[in-house]
Amino acid sequence: MEKEIIYRKTDAKHNAKRTRNFCVFLAFLFCVSLAMPAAAEAANLYFSPVSGNYAQGENFTVSILVNAEKPVNAVSGTISFNTKYLEVLSLSYASSIINLWVVNPTFSNKGSTGNVNFEGVIFNPGYTGFQGRVIDVVFRAKSIGSTNLVYSNSAILANDGEGTNVASSSGSATFNIIKSQAPPQEVLEKIKKIEEDIKTITEKPAPKPVVIVQTSEAPPILKFWNSLPAWLRGSVIAAVSILTLIFLFIIGSLLLIVMVWLWGHVWRRRQIWAYNVKRFFLTLLLLLGLARRELKGDILYGVHEFKEEFSHAGDIPSFRMVLINYCLFWKSNKTILHQERRLALNLKFEI
Repeated sequence: MEKEIIYRKTDAKHNAKRTRNFCVFLAFLFCVSLAMPAAAEAANLYFSPVSGNYAQGENFTVSILVNAEKPVNAVSGTISFNTKYLEVLSLSYASSIINLWVVNPTFSNKGSTGNVNFEGVIFNPGYTGFQGRVIDVVFRAKSIGSTNLVYSNSAILANDGEGTNVASSSGSATFNIIKSQAPPQEVLEKIKKIEEDIKTITEKPAPKPVVIVQTSEAPPILKFWNSLPAWLRGSVIAAVSILTLIFLFIIGSLLLIVMVWLWGHVWRRRQIWAYNVKRFFLTLLLLLGLARRELKGDILYGVHEFKEEFSHAGDIPSFRMVLINYCLFWKSNKTILHQERRLALNLKFEI
């Protein structure tokens, strides 16, 4: 009996242990199922390159990149570095995926820990992809040793209307600064001049952004209309509608009266108009008949004259007879003139 009780206690312990293990397994599956969508939508910031060896005094560029499997519309972060080994010379964001910087990227080399700050917005529909360039940082290797670049804080906001931070992790980078051979004096002077130019460019104050605010102010009449009570505006609209209908009715009635009058006038004068039309066409036909008779008479007269000319064509004298007649006529005229002169002289002597 005692053995049976011991066996039962042992079985109860085993069942409780199995139940506890099964509950833990279910909780683990639930956590994994919750974590999987978040992981699918995660985004991260990282450096490129993540490591390298650079000579003391050498300048090199490190790019800040972002990977996003789902659309993101804002990226921000702060990069920390040891100022004993590294020094920031300039920042470049000409080819950045950021469309609008909330604050222009800045850097500081003061103190033992320097930093680079950036915060920008990407317009809708956001950015989706890999190796999206945010900014490029130009470093100068100062002292020999090994140093790291890390993100002291970072945020990547999803384009989901809620600004969910989907930054899963932020990478780091390790660089080794090694001793370099001393370059010639001319090279050092050129490097120094280039560094001075870079500092002059980077230390210039960034231009203040120009904010253009467009305000669409309603006209005074609309302001007055909107200030009226709703019942008064409804009454005005109804009254205007009724007056418009009355005006249209009056105009339609006048048009109908004019059309009826025109129709009666035309109907009363239809016989006069028909007589005038008939008279016009008869006159036209009469004129056409007279013209036809005149034309026929002209043609007949012309034909008759033409025949007469041809019938007397044989009676025309020759050219020789025309000359003889002309000469005889001229001689006879000359004799008559001579006689008239003699008569005139005789009369003069007698006087």
